[in-house]
Amino acid sequence: EFAEELAGLQEDVTPLTEAEVVQVMERELHVPWEDVFASIDPQPLAAGTIGQVHKATLESGDRVVVKVQRPSAEEEILRDLGLLDLFAKQAMTRAGLREVVDIPALVEHLSSSLRRELDFTREADNIERMREVLAPYTRLAVPRLHRDLSTSRLLVMEEVIGVPIREAPAGPERKEAARQLLEGYYRQILKDGFFHADPHPGNLRWWDGKIYFLDFGMVGELEPELRELIIVLLLAFWRDDPQFLTEAMLMLSGEDWPEADLEGLERDFAAFIQRFRGASLSEIRLGPMLEG
Repeated sequence: EFAEELAGLQEDVTPLTEAEVVQVMERELHVPWEDVFASIDPQPLAAGTIGQVHKATLESGDRVVVKVQRPSAEEEILRDLGLLDLFAKQAMTRAGLREVVDIPALVEHLSSSLRRELDFTREADNIERMREVLAPYTRLAVPRLHRDLSTSRLLVMEEVIGVPIREAPAGPERKEAARQLLEGYYRQILKDGFFHADPHPGNLRWWDGKIYFLDFGMVGELEPELRELIIVLLLAFWRDDPQFLTEAMLMLSGEDWPEADLEGLERDFAAFIQRFRGASLSEIRLGPMLEG
């Protein structure tokens, strides 16, 4: 029963009416929508709890997509976050729950993430920052942002036509783009510490010989010290060195473990390396690897 109810959140979102969309746009632009747009498709491309997306054409003839925030989004989300905060405080009175997960920290993380998503100027900043990160890659791109038309509740971006990434035609362009996508994520995470945090196939499209990243509402950031430790961790795994891997994991935990069974931990890591070290990418299953 709970699973069925939660599944409804995936697609049972009542879209804004055309009049509501126009009202938000005109409030943000401070002019009638016809002064900016030649046309707006009344049928949304997508509708979510925070906003929805429409195709449109500017007066200049440029084809764009417009992300409009729902008028009630902030009020509803802040109300729900208040309820979650009450739940977290009650949950911490249960010893069993306290031992399993830090629920207040989880709620705080969710709250911070959702508050950031309510401010579309943050997403606009993320788009521009990612454009700089991906500049060295000829096969990776982000949509062009119309900054002068974007606000905290309205985003106007270049329309990326293309096809889903899985439908990219075979050939040297796709192979090169795949290589750059992998290298690009290395750079995002390990060098720049800023990465697209929601890279599912719906947010990656193939257009004009490039992979376009879409939807920058969710990004991640890593501090320099953490990036260095991740590199050490990967180096230890690559060197097939369980002792080095043990030390790297303890450093990554950020705590001292005076009672830890280091020899037992090294044996476990040695078995872990043996299990996955020689496997090809097609053979590795990330779920069992992370659980191991």
